[in-house]
Amino acid sequence: MKNKFKFLGIDGKSAAVNKCWSLSGKLQFFKLIAMLILISVIGFSFVACDGGKSAFVGKWYLIEGDIRYVPHEVELLKDGTGFASNQSISWKTENDRFYFIHPDTSMSFDYNILDSRLELKNDDGETFVFMNKLGGRPDVIGTWEHIIPGGSYFYPGARVATFYDAEHLIIVLNNDGTGEFHERKIKWVTDNDLLYIIGVGKFRITNDALIQFHSEDEYKKIN
Repeated sequence: MKNKFKFLGIDGKSAAVNKCWSLSGKLQFFKLIAMLILISVIGFSFVACDGGKSAFVGKWYLIEGDIRYVPHEVELLKDGTGFASNQSISWKTENDRFYFIHPDTSMSFDYNILDSRLELKNDDGETFVFMNKLGGRPDVIGTWEHIIPGGSYFYPGARVATFYDAEHLIIVLNNDGTGEFHERKIKWVTDNDLLYIIGVGKFRITNDALIQFHSEDEYKKIN
């Protein structure tokens, strides 16, 4: 006597039907895997063709390092050109090195870039740190004043001795990262407890003062 009962799958359908659905599901699964692999390859190709340049594109401001050797403000464009010290430049990354070509000089560096911070190190071990943002801590925004008795004063940006006669020296920091330093237009950025005035120098931020690194002069907030 023939067995009149069919073997049923876990969903109540015949094993043959379940087998068909299983094969269909496998085909869909493999199609999905193939699509993901294709997307990954395309994405990798895009990054490879870009050469990682997109992370470098923008305006960069020197906060650490000697301004005699590198410009304190650089704009890098995505086509490998840019501007520094009001002159056209070119740049590229190759073999984990950053190359900077200026009309007056050519330089190459080891580099480390993370978010808004770019660190360059030359073959002499000198490090230059750039940031691509301005402004920062709201508690430094305002006007800071310091009175220096008559005599010589070292102006870090100009690197010469300048003479003031009991003159009020003012730092103005606006919320957009611009301002004034002794009536000179400046840009600024903060990084933790440090204030960097681009092209001038850095200051420690305390509870009630800005203290300049070069001279230990203190500036008190007046508004």
